[in-house]
Amino acid sequence: MTTVSIIVPIYNSSQYVPKCIKSIINQTYTDFELILINDGSTDQSGEICDEIAKRDNRIRVIHTLNGGVSTARNKGIENATGEYLCFIDSDDWIEPDFLESFFYKGDTDYCDIFVIQDFLKEVNGQVNPNCNFPNNTFPKSLYSSLFTGTRLFRFGHPFAKLYNNNIIQEHKLRFDENIHFSEDLVFMLEYILHINTIRTTSTAKYHYVINNTTSLANSYNSFESEFQCFNKTKNLLSKIENTVTVNAETKQYFEYTLGHFLLRSVQSIYRRKTKKKYAERIEILSTIMTEDNAKFLSTYAHKNSQWIYIIPTYLFKKKKILSFDIFSNLTFRARYSLATIWNMLK
Repeated sequence: MTTVSIIVPIYNSSQYVPKCIKSIINQTYTDFELILINDGSTDQSGEICDEIAKRDNRIRVIHTLNGGVSTARNKGIENATGEYLCFIDSDDWIEPDFLESFFYKGDTDYCDIFVIQDFLKEVNGQVNPNCNFPNNTFPKSLYSSLFTGTRLFRFGHPFAKLYNNNIIQEHKLRFDENIHFSEDLVFMLEYILHINTIRTTSTAKYHYVINNTTSLANSYNSFESEFQCFNKTKNLLSKIENTVTVNAETKQYFEYTLGHFLLRSVQSIYRRKTKKKYAERIEILSTIMTEDNAKFLSTYAHKNSQWIYIIPTYLFKKKKILSFDIFSNLTFRARYSLATIWNMLK
């Protein structure tokens, strides 16, 4: 059996994918298979993958209709035969000892260990360390300090991690194809529920390349997608709290994260591309204005301390549905008007 299955989802990445694949082929750790998922690319990405695969029998190319990155990753998981899984994005690249650095000398059993590396951000050719991950091993009893000490949720992305494929297949873990924001974090939290040890390392061999054509950091989605992300994250964090000891600081960190996700959900019904009609907005607000949700928003607003968050949070907490709707609607109208004026003045 192959040790590692490397899954690379690809969509219109012809400019970057040759460097990505070359960096994988040149790994010092050679016992791997490379699964390239061409997700309906309309550029030359598919042809590039096919041509490179002819020269290396470790490479498999799977061509699919465009279904999005989660669908592509799931297709890779379904076809993976390795003991472990590793995800790489097609516009990123890895250093020669990236795979090797996951495996510590003397360790032979990784069936119950989740290994997370640090990574390097590369913007316009400038490489910057992301943060300093500790070289440490965290059993379940120390998960709480891991969540708060490293702000682990910022590392929800699937790359720079070593997953155990048996756990993923046994529990049928897949990326949620109906979520388009933090679906990576949801996948990671689901995985964490089934392991007993998390190992972090300050080793940074993964280059996360940020470019204007592929970055989704500022994208927003429909209320249904955003709210599903919020609900799944809330349920998973609740399960984690029931599984491991969570201190007050970690609990607040969970609430802050949920407040952020809930705020994105609420704002989606006012954003230009995903705006709901008045009656739909009122129905949604009347459903989600609960005491628990108000607590999440309050934690987020308290941390940010800006009136743009404090006022709607107060209205949400008091269940002032009509006032909340008026305030939010006017706020977003003002945002779009100011953005239009700014663009005209450029």
